[in-house]
Amino acid sequence: MNGTFDIRHARDSDLDAITAMSNKESQWVGTADRPFFEKYISLPEFLVAKATNGAIAGFVLGMTPEVDYDSLNFIWFRDRFNPFLYIDRVVVAPEYRRQGLATEFYNRLKQAEKGPLVCEVCVKNDESIAFHERFGFTNIGQFSSKPPKVCTMYKLV
Repeated sequence: MNGTFDIRHARDSDLDAITAMSNKESQWVGTADRPFFEKYISLPEFLVAKATNGAIAGFVLGMTPEVDYDSLNFIWFRDRFNPFLYIDRVVVAPEYRRQGLATEFYNRLKQAEKGPLVCEVCVKNDESIAFHERFGFTNIGQFSSKPPKVCTMYKLV
């Protein structure tokens, strides 16, 4: 990575920006309110990247199987794997894309060694599908928790 981002654990002071950023990408990651992010602020795999200008450039939220989360996509993985590190959402602001930030987030999650990384990607999100396949994720199935949204389920060993 080019060193222009400070990646650290998310803080309460980041949550308004994280919520807004996440909801701008709701077609891909779903909607979430601030209380959703407050619930998971203590998770060790909730990372944020700040740009040199102080703006939040992106964030990633990862969860292990024991986390209390009722997402049908998360449950799909929990029913099939243990251990795993589920990537609930990763969002990079448009002006910071293609600078290696998502790759750096995923590398840090891999280093956590909590099991294989797993995630789902909407089948209509060609950019995200291409990223995950370049990173080495394998398509392990499809799941539709909210028709007509269909997700490709991925696993990285």
